[in-house]
Amino acid sequence: KLSHEVGWLMGIQFAIAVVPACDGSVATILGGSPDPVFRQASELTRPLGVSRTAEYSLAVAFVEGDWTQQSWMNVARAAAHADMQLDSDGSIVICTDIKHLSAGILQLGSDESEEKLQRQLLKSDLEDAFAAAVLSSIKNKRSIYLLSQLKSNQVESLGLAFINSPSDIERLFRAADSYCVMRSSQL
Repeated sequence: KLSHEVGWLMGIQFAIAVVPACDGSVATILGGSPDPVFRQASELTRPLGVSRTAEYSLAVAFVEGDWTQQSWMNVARAAAHADMQLDSDGSIVICTDIKHLSAGILQLGSDESEEKLQRQLLKSDLEDAFAAAVLSSIKNKRSIYLLSQLKSNQVESLGLAFINSPSDIERLFRAADSYCVMRSSQL
């Protein structure tokens, strides 16, 4: 009888999870026993259309939402989620409305070795340095294409491939053996 009360005595009988929406608002609030709440919240926050076991040759990840969602951290999150879905030769396309380059992101164009750049970025207090470290580690093993509000020379100076229009993405789709499209991939 006492073993059934252990959870209550430890204070973990009830859990609440707040699931975010793309625009930064609350999509869902879940409540109940900790394990089912965790499982359901994890499922709801997984990027749409993503299979955890499949490997694709192309992943197109969208950073959706208003201007508050269009950040380099969310671009890095989208790239990391896409990276997990790809085979060893796969490529990533990130679609975002990002309009600016921060000091940390500009470091992606550095001529430093990968290891040295990673160390510098992880110790740095520059804006978006951590996002740059994530993107740097991914771009050193695969191609990252960026469709954004930035100009081609800005994107290419970061070591990323510039996407000019959706027709460029269509060409990548046709060349890919398999692909996935990830909406709200920053979540």
